[in-house]
Amino acid sequence: MRADLDRREKVCAFIEEEYSGEVEILHLLEVLRDRIGFEALARKVVVPLSGLSVAAYYGCLLLRPPEEVGIDDPEAPTILEEFLSALGCDPVDYPYKTECCGSYVLLQPGEAALSPSRLVVESAKSRGAQVIVTSCPLCQFNLDYAQSGNAERMDYGLPVLYFTQLLAIALGLGEESLNFEEHIVPPGLLFQSVGVLGCGGLT
Repeated sequence: MRADLDRREKVCAFIEEEYSGEVEILHLLEVLRDRIGFEALARKVVVPLSGLSVAAYYGCLLLRPPEEVGIDDPEAPTILEEFLSALGCDPVDYPYKTECCGSYVLLQPGEAALSPSRLVVESAKSRGAQVIVTSCPLCQFNLDYAQSGNAERMDYGLPVLYFTQLLAIALGLGEESLNFEEHIVPPGLLFQSVGVLGCGGLT
């Protein structure tokens, strides 16, 4: 919007407003890293997640295209691991953290559609992850859904959370804010087992 006059004119004509790109758009992770600071965030943690092995999953949303997104190094990102460390987690390094989950290919039937997400989950679990954390709604759904209906062949049982859900736990927010009931792989039992949440009947 700032540099491409033709694009700006088209957008302004569509929204029927004048706008030249003066608003700075930040991802919440950028706010936490660059405006608040992960050290300051760590001081706000009331429920340390120490001992929880968490695999950061970047997928495409945070990294590509790098010239447009620019939130982190597309080949060797660290922002999610730094965030996890601030919460007291043990970040898990694994080779599939920047691979695509399959995106909308999952809408097609068959094993080929599920394969990209299953490879991510299998890679994370093989490195000892107890949880996968992502920032993308499509990635969360794909990685979670790829584990459904496969208990006999691929009983991963690896919860896939948004980074904001993990943040809510670490900051001591109530369980009603977590929406664990929306997950296919239930996270509640894991957090009960590590003594983080008293989830009651929530699984």
